[in-house]
Amino acid sequence: MMDDDKLQTAINRGVQADAKLKDPFLNECFDAIKAALVDGWAESSLHMSSEREHLWQLYQATAMLKALLVKYVNDGKMARVDLERLLNLKR
Repeated sequence: MMDDDKLQTAINRGVQADAKLKDPFLNECFDAIKAALVDGWAESSLHMSSEREHLWQLYQATAMLKALLVKYVNDGKMARVDLERLLNLKR
């Protein structure tokens, strides 16, 4: 189990990540980036394999960023439970 400060940092990070995931503008940006990458991939010719691979990597990086935000949200929720447990043990 982490100490109080690390748990509070994880909780704060989770709250910030959750707010970002719920931000309509940020989600619109994610969607626009993904759509542009898919369009670029779809419009590229089959012999442009390095360009297509690069577009795929960018698409995956975008998905990884969103997955990292989800991870921070979940870590923050777990940290909140751990902090409550820790505080109850100290009583």
